[in-house]
Amino acid sequence: GMTAANVAEGGYEVRVPGGDIALGGGVPAGARLALVAGGDVSIGGAHAASGDIVFTAGRHVVIGAGAVASGARVDITAGQDVAVRDAQVSAPIVSMRAGSLRVQAELQPTAVTASTELVLDVGADLGVTGGAAAGASATLFGGAQSRSLRIGRDLLIEGGGGENAFARMAGNPDVDLEVGGVVRLQSGRGAGATAVLESISPTTIRIFFPNLAEGGYFVDGEEGRIAAGGSGFFAQGAPAVLDANLLVRYGLARPPAAAEPALQPVQREIQRIDDPFQPTPEETEARNKAREDEEEPKDRTGNEAGPAGSSSGSRRRPVCS
Repeated sequence: GMTAANVAEGGYEVRVPGGDIALGGGVPAGARLALVAGGDVSIGGAHAASGDIVFTAGRHVVIGAGAVASGARVDITAGQDVAVRDAQVSAPIVSMRAGSLRVQAELQPTAVTASTELVLDVGADLGVTGGAAAGASATLFGGAQSRSLRIGRDLLIEGGGGENAFARMAGNPDVDLEVGGVVRLQSGRGAGATAVLESISPTTIRIFFPNLAEGGYFVDGEEGRIAAGGSGFFAQGAPAVLDANLLVRYGLARPPAAAEPALQPVQREIQRIDDPFQPTPEETEARNKAREDEEEPKDRTGNEAGPAGSSSGSRRRPVCS
């Protein structure tokens, strides 16, 4: 069953262990707003609290077409996924824990903004995507204390189909990410629909790939690219520089380089020349001479010479006239 409590100073706490909670319209919660459901939590409209806002669901949390604002902290946890669509979520501290997370604009600007600290613990994919309408941008922003941003699989930042429907993930001053898969930045079809991963300061973007030995980041489909047009990795508005303000680390050792096929014929030739069983020209000449010395000596006519002093050889005697 459902339990509801009126928290001090006008706050609300609702628990539905075996079902869903759907909250529409605008509710000024006062000090605190907490919604806990065993199934789904669906939020629409504008909701604000001076204290914490907590949404916890066994399956899905969906925040759509409205605004959720806290003067302290927004804490969102879902057993499966969290989706923020055409909505604004803002607080000094924003914590989001889920199997997957989508910050997805469709028709209106969409943003998750943590002015002090953004905490992400995403077991699978994180997507920040612009929408089809003009100006339907998507933003995920973290403040100076954002040091725990973990994504279990891929990070996709993708512009939309509308004009200026950009997608952006940014940190002030820095961005620190752990990505179990790869990072893909993909420009959208609309003019100005860029895809950006950005640090507000000139330094630094740090990315750790625990499951890779090299590569792992793409801009418009090309691995290892830093920027293409207005999309890519940027630091204080300028394209980042690898190993300067784009620092990439890997958890696996790089495999040894394989021998180049073009070198193999050369290697075979070297082995043939250096074969100790193949005689050199000098050795061949010496062996031939030794064979000649072992043969029976012959005279200049080509006949075999008989024993010294013998008259019985086959050699013809000169004829006197």
